[in-house]
This record gives sequence, structure tokens and C-alpha cells, in this order.
Amino acid sequence: MNDSEGITTHPAGLGRCVWVLAAAWTVVVVSSLVWNVLRVKQETLEDARIQARALHAKDIVYRRWVAGHGGVYVPVTAKTPPNPYLSRMPERNITTPSGRQLTLINPAYMTRQVHELADQEHGIRGHITSLKPIRPENAPDPWEAKALQAFERGQREVSSVQQEYMRLMRPLITEKGCLKCHAAQGYREGDIRGGISISVPMAPLKAIAARTMLTLGMGHLFLWSMGMGGIILGTQRLRRKESDRSAAAQALQEAKDDLQTRVEERTSELSIANKQLSEEITERKQAEEEIGSLAKFPDENPDPILRAAGDGNITFANNAAQVLLDAWSCQVGQALPKQWAELVASVLVSGAREDVEIECDGRTFLVTFAPVVDAGYVNLYGRNITERKQVDEELAKHRYHLEELVEQRTGELATVNKELESFGYSVSHDLRAPLRGMVGFSHALLEDYEDKLDEQGKQYLSRIAVGGKLMAQLIDDILNLSRVARSQMQRETVDLSTAAREVAARLREDQPERKVEFVIADGLAAEGDRRLLDVVLANLLGNAWKFTGGHPTATIEFGVTDVENERVYFVRDDGAGFDMAYADKLFGAFQRLHSEEEFPGTGIGLATVQRIVRRHGGRAWAEGEIDKGATFYFTLPARGQPDETVPRESPSRRKTVLAS
Repeated sequence: MNDSEGITTHPAGLGRCVWVLAAAWTVVVVSSLVWNVLRVKQETLEDARIQARALHAKDIVYRRWVAGHGGVYVPVTAKTPPNPYLSRMPERNITTPSGRQLTLINPAYMTRQVHELADQEHGIRGHITSLKPIRPENAPDPWEAKALQAFERGQREVSSVQQEYMRLMRPLITEKGCLKCHAAQGYREGDIRGGISISVPMAPLKAIAARTMLTLGMGHLFLWSMGMGGIILGTQRLRRKESDRSAAAQALQEAKDDLQTRVEERTSELSIANKQLSEEITERKQAEEEIGSLAKFPDENPDPILRAAGDGNITFANNAAQVLLDAWSCQVGQALPKQWAELVASVLVSGAREDVEIECDGRTFLVTFAPVVDAGYVNLYGRNITERKQVDEELAKHRYHLEELVEQRTGELATVNKELESFGYSVSHDLRAPLRGMVGFSHALLEDYEDKLDEQGKQYLSRIAVGGKLMAQLIDDILNLSRVARSQMQRETVDLSTAAREVAARLREDQPERKVEFVIADGLAAEGDRRLLDVVLANLLGNAWKFTGGHPTATIEFGVTDVENERVYFVRDDGAGFDMAYADKLFGAFQRLHSEEEFPGTGIGLATVQRIVRRHGGRAWAEGEIDKGATFYFTLPARGQPDETVPRESPSRRKTVLAS
């Protein structure tokens, strides 16, 4: 299995991260724009209310001034005729010494004329009204009637937007100067006798607000464009790195395919050669079996046959043995060269056969020295093995070349893995920077503008923060999976029971309110890397803790059992469980059987467990049933236990010498 799979088999992850980041940035900018637009609209309404309140206050001041002077006299005109509702008052109309006709203006008459003038010149409407008006024209409209009723219930101001006008109304409190005209209606000082409504046109304020919102829109569009530009540039940079990584992965795959092809070819050649060697061995055995019968007819034998006495003298040689005699420079009746004469004497003493390879005249012969102890001589049976020798040498060359090729490919794989690891760190750094900004700004918005955001806006920002944290966790898990595959292992005896209890203590500290019983067997130990085995237990116990979260009480067990004479560790829980039909997907990276809402996670934990267990020479598997819990098993072979059987070649007893 390729150790680089942790960061090379997730091409869709980068695309998802970019889309999530772009969507998050868009949500942040749109949320800010919506909030600012709502704020401008609220401020526009408040500005209209402030104007209306100011106009109302001015009307009240004018009325108090007129009431304080008992009214004012103005010339009688067509627009200002004598007030018929003041006819009972003495001196309603007076004549000046010069003969001008003057009429008395009370606060209500003055307020009505001021309102008419403001409407003509500025479009600002005013209306003095009461539920018991003296003048029929002062009767309230439906909106004013509801406001007057609210005043009687204690409310002191009513405002709303009606037909493109901000309408505001406040009560008129009966003051001492008012009793001159209204005492006859039964009002007493302090009573609410009506109200003044002010209608401010919204069009000018809306025009200002529209310009402000346009400026905000352009500013947010520019801000969004800058952010998206940064995301696009970052994406392009990451895609270039992704392209480089893909090219490196492709080159690695091609190298693997080429190596595999060559290995298959060499294996085929070795298989053929081994078959030939096996056939030759079979033939040799047959030949040895035939030696006896062939020895009866030595002259007819195509292979060399000689006989030597105990003193080394040659007593017989067939025609095929002439090649050896020529090489030894001797003939029948003469002594063998010293080394062969000594070998003859030796085998006569030991009584055991001796095989010797002799090279002469460009050929190789396998000569068997077969002693006949009782007769006191040695028979020499030769066999031409030149072709088999050449095959052996060719096989040796192939083996050496294959070892060189494997060493070269191993170096190339190590280089590519280092490049992939560097790429993984680079990608994690490039993704973490915008993630930190996204999460940080969302937290800042929640903290600084919490009172100005509605619940939906807060929910959007919370989702952005949660999504950013999940993405950061996913990046960390991918890098941890890659580190697990590459880290140097330091084997030692690890106390698994103590390590499991430490993990359980951390889980209880995080959620002290949960009622979970841990059953951890004592004295569990194994040979392995302490740090990596801590990761295994943290993932398995953490999974058990997570998937029992839906139960009010739970039991999590860590122990050991024997399966077919093999020591097997297990972590068992009584939680959510799983369907065994999907058991083969559990240990795959990014494989999840539950939704994020049910049980949060990234799908990396069990893949990390399997990779660590495999690095220790073990295996991992799981059993479970829906709503009845799950059990995860793993094995850890003892120190020095081989992962596979390597055949060893026995040393040869055969000698090879030159004929001399």
C-alpha cells in the first residue's frame, strides 16, 4: 500500500474547501450589506421621527406663547376672518384708533393657519384634533382616532409611516391658559384634550437613504470582489500545486507500473529458469540412476567415464573422456594430476561421493568421484553442464539487475513522498490563513454587533464559524494521517492499560455530565511505538464515547482475547452500532456511515487506526449491529515476528575448479 495515499486520494477536498470559503465570504459580505441597509432604513425612519418631534415641539412652544398672552390680535382678512367659536368672548373684535379692524387669534386658530402654510410651502402637514372637537374640521381621521385612544391608555407618542409620510402624534395636555376656551367642555388642568399630528414627507429622506445604500452597495461589492479575487488567486495557486502534485503522482504511478512490469518480466524469466533448473536436476537424478547401466557399456557412453586406482593411476577411460585427459596432460596408465589423485585417495577413505565442476576447452563438466571401497578404485563419471551453467550465470545477472532496479525505484518513491509531504504542509498553510480570517471575522461580528443582528444573521455567522472549525479539523486530520504513514517508529514496551485510562480521563473531563462506565483490563502491554499506539487508543475510545452519546448510560470496554491462537485487542461499546453490510467502508479515509448532525467528525480516525496497525505488522477489523453497539479489533505482532516468510538459499557444497 502506498503511504502517500493520505494526501493524494482526495482531489475533491480542495474544490469543496474553495467553494465553502467563497460561499462563506459571500455570506459575510451579504450579511454586512443587509445589516447596513437595515441600519440606514432604521436611521431614515428615526430622522423622520426627530423632524416630526421638533415640529411638534415648535407648535407647542408657539401655542404656549399665544396662550400665555391670552391670544393675539391680527388684521381681519379673507384668510383670517373672525373666529366664530370665540363669539362669546368679549373684545373678540376691536378697532384701532386709526380704524383698522382686528380679530382675536387663539392658539388653536394660530396652529391651524401655521399648519396650512407649512403644507403649502414645505409639504409638511399638521393637524390639531380631539375626540371631542369644537370645530368639526378638527375631527380625527382613523389613524389619529387610534392614537388618541392610545393616549387615554397612557401612551405618550404614536408614530408610523402612512402613504409616504412619517406620521407622529403626541397628546395635548390641558394647561391653565387653555381653560379660557375649553373649560366649558369639562376639561381640567392636566387632562388630555386631544393631540397634534405631524406628517413629514419621506421622499427627501428616502432619496438620501437611497444614495447612502448605493454607496454601501458599491463599497461591499468592491470588498466582495477583492475577497473573491484573493480566493481566486489562492485557488489558482493551489490548483497549480495540485497540478504539480497530480503530475508527480502520475509519474509515481508510471514508475510503479514500469517497476511492476519489469518485476513481472523478471519473475517470469526466473520462473522459466527455475523450471529449467528443476528439469536439469531431474535429468541429473535420472542420469545418476543410469550411471550403473551406462557403466556396463562405458565406450558407448557420450559422457566422460574414467577409473583410477587408489594411487591415482588411470586404469580406464572411454572415448568421451579424452577431453579431460587432454586438459590434464595424461593418458591411461599414467597418474592423475596431484590434486585429483589426492581427491581419489580422500573419497576412498571417506567412502562418500564427491562432485566437482571442472572447466576445460570452453566447457564445464560435473565430475562425480564415486569410490568402490572394496575393490580399491574410484570411478569418475562426467556430465557436460555448460548450458546449465550459462543459465545460472544469466539468472544471477538478472537478480543483481532487479535488486538495483528495486533500490532505484525505492529512492524515487522516497523523493516523491517527501515532495508530497511538503505539498501537504503548503496546502494546509494556504488554507488555514483564509480560514482564520473567516472564523475570526464571524466571531468579531457576533461579539461587536450582537445587538444589531437578528436571530437569522446570528445563525448564519454561527454556521460560518462551525464550518470553518470543521474545515480546519479536516486539514489537521489529513496531515495527521500523512504523518502517521511517515513518522519514524521507536519500538518499546507500551502499557496499553495505562494509556487507555489516560484517554478515558480526558474524555470524562471534557463531558463530566455523562454517565459512562469504562471497563479496562489490567496488565495489557504490547511492543510498538508509544506515540502511535496512543493515537490508536484515542481514536477507538473517542469513537466509542461519541457513538454512545445518544444513550443516558453507556459502557465502554478495552480488553484482549484469543482468536485462533492469536492475541487480539478490542474496544467494545453499547452505542449506535452499524450495519455489517458497510463494514468494509469503515476504515477508508473520509468514509462515514452517519450524518454530521447525528455524530460530527471527518472520517479520518479509523483510517489512521488501520494505517498505524498495519505499520506494526497487524490488522484491524470491526463487528457491530445497529443500536446494539460495535466492537473494534486489532492485532500487534510481537517484536521480531516476521510479516512474511522470506526463502533462504542453502550454501552449495559444490566446488568449481579449472582443469589443471
